[in-house]
Amino acid sequence: MHRKSAQLLVLLLVSAIFVLPACIMAAGGGEQDAKKFTVTFVIWDDAGETITRTVKENQTVAKPNDPDYPQHIFLDWVTRDMSPQGELTIASFDFDTPITEDLTLYAMWGDIDVFPITYTVTFVLCEDEGENFTVTVNANETVEMPDNPIHPIYGNCFNAWYTLEDDYDLFDFNTPVIKDITLYASWSVLVDLKPVLYLYPEQETDVTVKLQFSNGGFLCTYPDYNDGWHVKAYPDGCLINYADGYEYSYLYWEAHSPTQYDFSEGFVVRGADTAAFLRETLSYMGLTPKEYNEFIVFWLPLMQSNPYNLISFQGETYTDHAMLDITPAPDSILRVFMAYKPLSAPVEIPEQVLSPFERVGFTVVEWGGAAVR
Repeated sequence: MHRKSAQLLVLLLVSAIFVLPACIMAAGGGEQDAKKFTVTFVIWDDAGETITRTVKENQTVAKPNDPDYPQHIFLDWVTRDMSPQGELTIASFDFDTPITEDLTLYAMWGDIDVFPITYTVTFVLCEDEGENFTVTVNANETVEMPDNPIHPIYGNCFNAWYTLEDDYDLFDFNTPVIKDITLYASWSVLVDLKPVLYLYPEQETDVTVKLQFSNGGFLCTYPDYNDGWHVKAYPDGCLINYADGYEYSYLYWEAHSPTQYDFSEGFVVRGADTAAFLRETLSYMGLTPKEYNEFIVFWLPLMQSNPYNLISFQGETYTDHAMLDITPAPDSILRVFMAYKPLSAPVEIPEQVLSPFERVGFTVVEWGGAAVR
């Protein structure tokens, strides 16, 4: 009985050795036996130029790069089907179509000399405003760069023309046009950030402050500007606003700015050195510790993480577009306005020469700035 059991066990083991691999091979052969088809791309019939791709059944074929041929413009990949009646049907191929058989696709060309092809270049000024214009261009020719447009609200602040095909790319006007394209205007719309006004009369004084802009308008004021600020000012800088009766330390405003700030001279400062630079420079220019500390607390978080900053203190470039009208007229006024550009590396620039400020009589002090990118 035991001998028969042993013989049976040996037979089972031998069967497993030969049968199991065969089963595994049969089970795994599905992937190897999957149907594959050939897709042939005929670039030019007479020249016999082709590209072939092997595609698994029910998969899609990747579209090749658009081919080139002298004096012709590539239009599309098409199929050609001949009916029993001998009629040729040409249809554009949809590359989302699953491949279920061998397939031949043909390049469709346009003859530039015989049938000139034109494309439309659309220039979008302001998407929200719907303002745009179009230019028609012959295929493979370049489109002429238009004159710099003027923003309908912010004026002369045009930057460049961009496409949105690959995220946000600057358009090269030396590029031949081979399809309809849309170009978008980029604007350098600046905001004059947190200009604040301190008033220091020699004695308690009623003061009216008004601002005039060359373009743009307020984004925010505190207290409310209305038709101007009307306050009672005290020698220590304390202000009582007549409109609401509250006490304020200064008058604050922000506004859009069309100004092209002057960076012909200035200072290149490491981001890590920003606080020390501002403390020393603003003190030299005439700000008190209270004033320059409030300046630094606002601007430091925006500047210290940049590798470098190009800093230039603006004079008439700023004051000519943000004009102050103060009654009674101050005896001395200091307007400190810093424009800066973040830099990834230092640049060579003439160092700006600054002058100290002397406070005489009724004194008005203002500070503010703008980040230019």
